[in-house]
Amino acid sequence: MEDRHYDYTIIKEKNNKLHFDFFCVDIIGLLYRENIYSYDDDAELIIA
Repeated sequence: MEDRHYDYTIIKEKNNKLHFDFFCVDIIGLLYRENIYSYDDDAELIIA
């Protein structure tokens, strides 16, 4: 895999309705694409 930099945002569920801390990671530029697969960095997408 190539050494790439992605901007990201960490999102935390605020209300604790699940009774544990829940986080999501929004990886800008990696997840918003026209197609789901068939890109050169598919392995990075799956690992992320």
